[in-house]
Amino acid sequence: MTLMGLQEYFAQLSRGVDLVAECSGLSALDLEKMGASAQDAAELISLHAIYFGPTPYTGKQRLAVNAARRNGHALRECLMVCV
Repeated sequence: MTLMGLQEYFAQLSRGVDLVAECSGLSALDLEKMGASAQDAAELISLHAIYFGPTPYTGKQRLAVNAARRNGHALRECLMVCV
């Protein structure tokens, strides 16, 4: 991986909940076919279900998404909050 590759990798991780939002309509297998490890794919799909999946608590879900964006939570922070 080049320096530019690393910079892009870290830039994507820093997108946090917005990166998770891009998993809409995808499965863990889809993400693995794109090159994700099985663990990364499972984590992203799990986060997507939490932040964007069906829930009777849409207001709380919206607050969580907005808070993650407002606080600049990277993907790792989103995982820590939800686990």
